[in-house]
This record gives sequence, structure tokens and C-alpha cells, in this order.
Amino acid sequence: MRGSHYEKFAKLFDHSIVRPDATREDVRRFAETAAELNAATLTVQPHYVRFAAEQLRGSGVLVGTVVAFPHGNETPSMKESQAKAVLDLGAEEINMVMNIPALKNGEKDLFMRDIEGVVRAAEGVIVKVITENSI
Repeated sequence: MRGSHYEKFAKLFDHSIVRPDATREDVRRFAETAAELNAATLTVQPHYVRFAAEQLRGSGVLVGTVVAFPHGNETPSMKESQAKAVLDLGAEEINMVMNIPALKNGEKDLFMRDIEGVVRAAEGVIVKVITENSI
């Protein structure tokens, strides 16, 4: 099943375990799956960044984490500080939750400052801007 098309396709996907009740065993299993599938990243809560990095060492799967999860309503400076902290833990990618109220209220300057601060703190690490939606 492992062919070049499969591997290229798998690298387009992130695997994630960001549930608030996730255990080390959950993260270990998800890391195993991410490595087996050769996913682009495994995204975990900041608490598990170092553990996930240990689990994925040598696999080619990046360790991602979240900033301002799950609501995104923190201030730009708070998000920038969070981004610096998760990078210090070893995160290789950041998924930041956008400030949805700023977007809905048309507060363009605030919305952009919010993203710019995280991107600046990331110093070249990939930053994805996400909305967290529940169904």
C-alpha cells in the first residue's frame, strides 16, 4: 500500500489529539499512527509537545501544537507569548485559533495584529490559522 502517491497524499494531512482529557497513552497511540501513516504532523496540546517529540523522533512527522485553543479570544500579546513558549518546548508547527469576534466585528487591525504576533514569534516555523468548530 505504500507507494509514492500514498506517501505524497499522507504528507498533506495532520493527525491530532487535542482533546482536553487526552492521556499519555492516547498521545503515544496517535504518534504511532501518525508515524505509520507518515502524516505531515501530529498536533497535540502544549502539555504533550515534549512527549510527542520523543515518540516521533526519527519518523519524519513534525510535532505541532495549538495556541489560543480552543476559543482564540486571547489578546495578541498573549498569543505571541504562547507561541514563544510552545516553540521553547520543541513545537515544529503552530495551529493558532483566530480571534473570531474580531473577525465578525470587522476589527481588521486587531485581527491582523493577532496573527502577525504569532507569525513573528514563530521565526519561520509554519503557522496555520484555524477556527475551532464544534458540531
